[in-house]
Amino acid sequence: MPTYLNVPRSRQRELSEAFGWLPSVADSQPICGVQSFSVSFFDHWLSEQEADDLLNNVSAEQQRCRDKKHLSFCEKLIAETEILSFRLHGRRQDQVRFRSFSEKDALAQHLTERTAKGEYNFHVVLPLLRMAYCSGYDDTSHFYCGKSGNVALIRRLAQDSGLHVLQSAG
Repeated sequence: MPTYLNVPRSRQRELSEAFGWLPSVADSQPICGVQSFSVSFFDHWLSEQEADDLLNNVSAEQQRCRDKKHLSFCEKLIAETEILSFRLHGRRQDQVRFRSFSEKDALAQHLTERTAKGEYNFHVVLPLLRMAYCSGYDDTSHFYCGKSGNVALIRRLAQDSGLHVLQSAG
């Protein structure tokens, strides 16, 4: 059974309109009308010294603790709302293609699997919440949404999982 299922064309169009700003997020461009915030193991943005102390040479036990909190958050998110994967296509990478997951276990694996470099690598949308959720570095991931995004739900799920919501620096 495949991990991904293509979303029907009519829904692709609907999602492309609702998330027309996704290519800009992927390019890390500022987007008018789109707010961002992050979910992190840490309760504040790390200084350079803190990052050096807390991110280099993380013990296996500490990494398991961080991974457990991330998994808990992802499981709660999966239970609360629909989550779709997306990829950018086209010559200028400005077309978005959305895919659903064949089963919840495949989605959980997609959100919690680490690359060979030890980082998470996912980009998904939460259509009912009108949000995008993208992996970041250093046990921090990022959400993007318009004014109608349900930040309170994400804050509650993060808190219930022992994680923290940080407003975007800058």
